[in-house]
Amino acid sequence: MREELITAGCQLLGAITGRLASRQDTVPPPSPRIVVLRRCCLGDVLSSTAMLDALRRRYPLARIDYALQEWSSPALAGNPDVTRTIAPTVRELRAGHYDVAITLERSPLTGLLPWLARVPIRVGPNSASRGFAHNLRVACPPERSEAEIALDSALAIGVSVEDARPKFCPNPADQARAAELLGGDPGWIALAPGGGINPGMTLRSKRWPAERYAELAQQLFAKTGLQSALLGGSSDKAVCAAVVAGAPEACLDLCGRTSFGETAAVIQRCRLFAGNDSAPLFLAAAVQTPFVGIFGPSDPVRHRPLGRGEIVAAPIPRGAYRNGFTTLDCIGMVGVEQVLAACKRMLDAG
Repeated sequence: MREELITAGCQLLGAITGRLASRQDTVPPPSPRIVVLRRCCLGDVLSSTAMLDALRRRYPLARIDYALQEWSSPALAGNPDVTRTIAPTVRELRAGHYDVAITLERSPLTGLLPWLARVPIRVGPNSASRGFAHNLRVACPPERSEAEIALDSALAIGVSVEDARPKFCPNPADQARAAELLGGDPGWIALAPGGGINPGMTLRSKRWPAERYAELAQQLFAKTGLQSALLGGSSDKAVCAAVVAGAPEACLDLCGRTSFGETAAVIQRCRLFAGNDSAPLFLAAAVQTPFVGIFGPSDPVRHRPLGRGEIVAAPIPRGAYRNGFTTLDCIGMVGVEQVLAACKRMLDAG
């Protein structure tokens, strides 16, 4: 009922503000001041970096700021396309005197921030009429991912998105640490069996069972000779330890031993990444490592990363997903053989 009431209210506001979409002054100046707004979370911010890549190529001298919560700021560390990061508040947005605001959340309250800050060109998704505060409203077809809708938002202001790709740039110290941890052997697979924990939200149901990760690591080692480096944060130590216990000769436990940048550098040195729908998966896409993403209960179409990889998800109909998720406990429907086959295809493809 709450969602229906929000949608009805947004549709009413959208009808009232409909004239905003037909304004003629939605062409940015030659070197605009742009702010991108995506408060959370790490994977979502990483998925938007392909759009940042397109913006920077179109406007090489522009100021391109990013408004996000501090928790998510590591996703943009060292990103050459971002001028600076700011807090996602009306005060900060108004102080920036921006020409363009690109909001990448579907929340109507987030969409209001650039309006209240008097940013003249406001772009963003218009899911269920919740983009009523934008004057360039971007459609959200069910077959488009969030990363693709971000690119559509850049297209809305005339920016070419051809060859745009997600990006994360580990610094030399991160790369040196990764080399130290993995040694000179290039034969590694990165596994991230944790995730699903962000400030204000815990969704452990996104985690494929640890015993299946152990079986996957064991079979990959037996069939390819490649060992698996296990990655994750402090909240993932228990699940990583369980994987190592199930396949001790096939795994190296790096959980909790790497910073965000070092994690990216480790993944970059690996031949393949496999993991749940969490930040390391999007890091793999951003450092151009082939990936296999294991999805559920999050929508594998809406939340898939850009890049070279495969998504394995439970065999449930798209209609079971609502607002990007399903209430079904479906991650356990994904079998080891499915994930193993996807991993072998990606390894064979080079």
